[in-house]
Amino acid sequence: MNSDFLYPLVEGLPIIQAIKTTIGSTSGKKMTLDVSKDDGNYAAVVEINKDEPVTVTLKKEGSAFSSKVLSSEELNANNVKVDVKVQNLKAGQTYNINDLLYGTDSYELQENSKLILARFADYLKENPTFKIAIHGHTDDLGDDAKNLLLSENRAKAVVEFLVQQGVTADRLSAKGFGETKPKVPNTSNENRSKNRRTEFLFVSE
Repeated sequence: MNSDFLYPLVEGLPIIQAIKTTIGSTSGKKMTLDVSKDDGNYAAVVEINKDEPVTVTLKKEGSAFSSKVLSSEELNANNVKVDVKVQNLKAGQTYNINDLLYGTDSYELQENSKLILARFADYLKENPTFKIAIHGHTDDLGDDAKNLLLSENRAKAVVEFLVQQGVTADRLSAKGFGETKPKVPNTSNENRSKNRRTEFLFVSE
């Protein structure tokens, strides 16, 4: 079997409590590390199949879900440096779900998005009292009504996938905002890409 090796260096905020970091692949290979160094740096080696993406997921008690997908192209560099930040979880606050992508003008989830959402489902199942609202957002390009509908359908697609992964539906809700809540002004392609996002709102515990 052809295989490559991943040598990720994940850098986060200074660690007060220990963080569990899981590196997983689509083929089911997984490695979990306990990180307690003050600077939050570590390195790990994981054997994966050729051209296979992996996820790097950070877990800390009282923290929001934090995960990132590394594509096969990024892994071809062998030594990969990843910046993943741990955020404290607060009721009423929204958090971005990294690397959640859809087809153009579509609410169909891309394969890497399913990989991230599978990890998010694990996070929710490990915290069975959490109630979460999924929020969809678009940039300002195109028709307002179409963008609103697209954002709603994308949020619903995320909820449906999470339910398929075993998260109970009564813990989840979906809402689309279209282009009405940009994070940054829609003045450049880079800014528009930041506004095309899916977030989760921590409703209650």
